[in-house]
Amino acid sequence: SLRGKVMKKHLVSGKGMLSVLGVDILDFKHLLSKYNSALKEKIYISNYNSKFNLTVAGNVQSLQGLSISLKECGAKQLRFLDVEGAWHSPYQKQAMEEYAELLDEYRFKSPNIKFVCNVTGEIVSEPEQIVKQLKMHMVSAVQWAKTLNTINSFSPSLYIDAGQSGQLKKMLFYMRLDPCI
Repeated sequence: SLRGKVMKKHLVSGKGMLSVLGVDILDFKHLLSKYNSALKEKIYISNYNSKFNLTVAGNVQSLQGLSISLKECGAKQLRFLDVEGAWHSPYQKQAMEEYAELLDEYRFKSPNIKFVCNVTGEIVSEPEQIVKQLKMHMVSAVQWAKTLNTINSFSPSLYIDAGQSGQLKKMLFYMRLDPCI
């Protein structure tokens, strides 16, 4: 995809992502704030998957240090993701700027179906707002929990997980949502 090519072009070396399971978001934010105060390169929350499941992005060495602190705080599971970069974080600023220029070359129309943006977790219907959110998606935390709650408010009978890892099914499980997948 065009977006993927732009992201790969602006890859910042030495960055990665860590999945954190079993720590309350408010407790985690407090711990992260304290931990970041001593860092030159900050760690950012990149995915809010559920109340006790999030992902962070940053310098790999800093993430390793954070993982030790999280183990001491009782995190149930920590997993370094097999990714090349610190996606959905300010480390993608250069990629976002180039992608924004490319998106501006296209004309977008209002969608025919509901479009739930996972930058906000809310329905977006105006083309200008959709484009703005597509741009921000690269540097903003993914609001999976809010997105799935919004979708679930329409009482879907089926979710389709097009990914290879079954991550959507896991998030629905942790959120206690159980439609067919």
